Amino acid sequence: MDPFEKHLKRIHVWGRVLGIIMIISGSLYALVGLPSFLIGAAPGVLMVIMGVFIFKTSTSAQKAMESKDIHVFAVLFDNYGRVLMIGSITAIVTIGLAVVFMAIFSLMILGSF
Repeated sequence: MDPFEKHLKRIHVWGRVLGIIMIISGSLYALVGLPSFLIGAAPGVLMVIMGVFIFKTSTSAQKAMESKDIHVFAVLFDNYGRVLMIGSITAIVTIGLAVVFMAIFSLMILGSF
């Protein structure tokens, strides 16, 4: 097995494991967050979507090992790119909301003096 196939196999195995874990845990987060507010389920839903794309990346890595078709690699990188995009947007929104809530909390504390 050449190093390239070794890396694809690692992507296939661990991508499948991580994808399944993210789908299951995201579903649980969505169910727990749903009763509080509808928006409370959003992080869980995003985690499920990311888990699906990671799982698809895993499947593409397996197909790439079998076929060596360039189209399969394009699908693999497309799915991986979507995971990175969703993760980045989620992180940016989370940081933005944290800053807003800290500012509101600070104003509330300073306003009480």
